[in-house]
Amino acid sequence: MKLIRNLFVLSFIFAVLLFTKEVFAETEFIKDLNNPLDFSNELEGFEESGQRQPFVLFEEAKYKIWYTSQSSSLLRIAYAESTDLGNFTTKNILNLNYDSSYHFHDPTMVKIDNQYILYFAVSKGGGNYKILRATSNDGINFNEDVTEVLTPGTAWDSKAVSGPSVIFENSLYYMFYTGWNGSEWRAGLATSSDGITWSKCDNNPILASTSGPTIIKESNKYFLYSHNSFATLIEKYETSDTLSCNSVWSDKETVVIRDREYDSKLVTDPTLLKIGSFNHLFYSGLSASNSWTINLASTNSGNHELEKEFFVLIPG
Repeated sequence: MKLIRNLFVLSFIFAVLLFTKEVFAETEFIKDLNNPLDFSNELEGFEESGQRQPFVLFEEAKYKIWYTSQSSSLLRIAYAESTDLGNFTTKNILNLNYDSSYHFHDPTMVKIDNQYILYFAVSKGGGNYKILRATSNDGINFNEDVTEVLTPGTAWDSKAVSGPSVIFENSLYYMFYTGWNGSEWRAGLATSSDGITWSKCDNNPILASTSGPTIIKESNKYFLYSHNSFATLIEKYETSDTLSCNSVWSDKETVVIRDREYDSKLVTDPTLLKIGSFNHLFYSGLSASNSWTINLASTNSGNHELEKEFFVLIPG
């Protein structure tokens, strides 16, 4: 009997060793070992205490980032750049021609025919949310034509519209945005032929219990990344439909959770940048000490750890 038991144990160990393999988690977002991203330069005339709500483009061999810069009393939109994602040199606070008593936040950029079109949100006193539009030839110096393009509605987005993400497809602009009714943040969609006058979809909201959406197209699919209403998870949805108000978003998947000191309280406002086989996901993290930072998680990254995949044999 003892011999049989020993043979079984040896067989079990052999089976585990035989079927153990090392695999790269290519579809998993792995947090960068050097998080949070380093913004070392001080902003002239603005005492920055935190960074959040990033949007990133890769141009001219540089990572260009527009983000919400936080001080003790105001939110402003800042621009910075980096050649290697190791250190961001902050250029300046954007000079946007709008009432300076408002907070400026949630920037997103769309570039068409060498023109940078910035969409961002403003708010004041915990309310008065609006989404605005501004244009620039270089992404840093903006024209005077700052325009209000989206305001709260009468139902699910009656209290706030914020967090825009814009994509230009087939001569139409599509804006995914966050709406709030006073109790729940949800995601909606609006469309426009000129990027200025927008029509909200009649079937809004398109997703419940979600906020800070960002849209990206890859391999004839659209992927929507957002954080949940509690800002405890970043999730991904996808659709193979033609982009419209009636697109069906499915296959929800959690891609980032709170599991580091720098994001132990909240994870929010993802934005995705694809470069070759690399998917870089930038997001905001709030630490236990209430410090906001911008962080990076990537697929196919050199920082990926090898996973062990075990096939366990259960007797009986």
